[in-house]
Amino acid sequence: MNGKGTKLVAERVKLAQVPEGVKVIGYPVYSVDHTNGCILDSQDGLKYPRDMTKMPNYAGKPITVEPHKRSDFYAMAEVHVTGRVKHHLGSCTGTAQCSYHAGELNTRAT
Repeated sequence: MNGKGTKLVAERVKLAQVPEGVKVIGYPVYSVDHTNGCILDSQDGLKYPRDMTKMPNYAGKPITVEPHKRSDFYAMAEVHVTGRVKHHLGSCTGTAQCSYHAGELNTRAT
């Protein structure tokens, strides 16, 4: 949600904490129009839940969020489990440009 009175351009996201036993592969960005809302989890190659590898990925492209509006895009963390995971993945951090300055967006992972 862009709570500012100016346009916000989201540029990138990343997990702030990645525990041992997890390797981050990337941060794909999807449109709710292509995925019928926000998909919370997925596995490559499966028909259900949805195979996200078949969806358009908008990562690396700036996403503009109008003032006081929600974005039609969302990011996921693509991870591989490489060993025993003792802790949860941490919160997400995103970088965005506003018309008046650059700022850090911090959101809690749920």
